Amino acid sequence: MYETTTKEQIRKNIKDALIEYVQNPYSKEIIEEVDSNVNNEHEFLSKYKESGGFFIRCNSSNFQELFNQFLTQKKYESILNTYLPLNSILKNVKANYQNYLIPGDLETFPVSIHVADALIASTGNFLFSGGVSIYGISKTVLVLARQDCIVPDIKTAYQFINPQNQKNLIEITKPHPAENGNYSINNPQFILFLIA
Repeated sequence: MYETTTKEQIRKNIKDALIEYVQNPYSKEIIEEVDSNVNNEHEFLSKYKESGGFFIRCNSSNFQELFNQFLTQKKYESILNTYLPLNSILKNVKANYQNYLIPGDLETFPVSIHVADALIASTGNFLFSGGVSIYGISKTVLVLARQDCIVPDIKTAYQFINPQNQKNLIEITKPHPAENGNYSINNPQFILFLIA
């Protein structure tokens, strides 16, 4: 009788494995959710860039380095920082910054930093809590947002955001390109740091 060699046995096992049906270990819902997140991100970024917005993609490990490089390159005279955990980064680059506006103070800043609670894919808009207007403060607005904050629409954004923060939500419509790059406090340049 004919005995099979190890090589032939391996080939037979591979052939049998290829013929045998194995069910996908990932559920359909997980696959659809991943596809939906990718589509939401693509839609948001398309609408945001279409309206003149700029973005810098980063992740949690390289955010600080990219943010430092950006601030060092721009050399802003003063910064309004509304996100206190960034104070250490601002100190490292020796930035002149302030964490709040003094009531009645009409001072404007070259740049202000804000954290978006949600990015709305269907419109390319930002949603901020805290009731602070972004307009009238600076010519450049740096927006920090996590990639998982991108939602398909405003209705989903309200479901996504903590109910305590929903009272003072402000939706900022997508930026409008300034003619000749002349931005103003009423039509600021938006730069998004999208953190994966």
